[in-house]
Amino acid sequence: MRVAVDTQGGDHAPAALVAGALLASERYRIGLTLLGHPDEIEAELAHGRRPTGLDIVAAYRRPDDASALRNPGSAAAKGAQLVRAGAADALVSAADTAVVLAASLRWLGRLAGARRPAIAAAVPTPDAFVLVLDVGANTSCQPAHLVEFAMMGRVFASACMAVDRPRIGLLNIGHEESKGNELVQAAHRSLLEHGFPGYAGFAEPYALASGDVDVLVADGFSGNILVKSMETASSMFATGLRTAFAASWRSRLGYLLARAQVGAVRAKADPGQYGGAALLGINGVVVVAHSGADPEAVCSAVRQARDAHAGSMLERMARGLGETPDIRVRHLGDPPGRTKG
Repeated sequence: MRVAVDTQGGDHAPAALVAGALLASERYRIGLTLLGHPDEIEAELAHGRRPTGLDIVAAYRRPDDASALRNPGSAAAKGAQLVRAGAADALVSAADTAVVLAASLRWLGRLAGARRPAIAAAVPTPDAFVLVLDVGANTSCQPAHLVEFAMMGRVFASACMAVDRPRIGLLNIGHEESKGNELVQAAHRSLLEHGFPGYAGFAEPYALASGDVDVLVADGFSGNILVKSMETASSMFATGLRTAFAASWRSRLGYLLARAQVGAVRAKADPGQYGGAALLGINGVVVVAHSGADPEAVCSAVRQARDAHAGSMLERMARGLGETPDIRVRHLGDPPGRTKG
């Protein structure tokens, strides 16, 4: 397969993107198309082995959110065009998520049956990963959108995370049936009434650590805050741990004795293990790497794109969307008795 990699996006472009793509090519025998300034890419390629069959596609302008839709020459846009034309099987970019989403919608469009695309991020837990979606594509949702996110998350977890029967949770402030706003209450009733496969009911944020769910569904506003809060807490904990180990010679000695275990915990919590967030509901495989991704994280993002393509994610998701019941729930704000699909 061939993956198009945007080398212009991210905090460490183009060095980290090129190095990570080369690492993935070597590990997983993946064909590469690198998108960006040819001279910059060639300069980075001079530091390592050039894989056979590597292509370079020139893209010079770095778009902002406002210009993403009208700029067909950006790296993200050209990558989406390659996927649409069948010249690449997937796109990986560390550009701003809004830019990649806009380019994907413009050049790839929505998957048949998808009302809204969703950003799905795999969050590391003590034993595995939990897929959280949406984490930012849709800050305002209707109940039917959450049901659709549940379906797409179930397919992705099965196709790309090797979860046989994914357990689905709906993010809420409590497990009790009476808790939650109108949005989650309506989505919860719909999932129960239609016997959604694997639906386990409401789930509080601690479900990420308890192992009770494999997929956690939320609107983009709540999901984005949840993931960013976890990243902040993790950073604060790491800083506190470094300070504690440096406090005295005894604590420094303790670190030397526990260094292997501390390293294992740090590696487990490293978001680079999974690489990036997948755009689901798009008619193509698109993975958004973290803006601060290092070469290892970029490599993981390319691997994630490979897994999605190899697992026939798009075909399975389209089939799942087609098989999902036409759930008709009252849209929030509609008068009683009025329903929409």
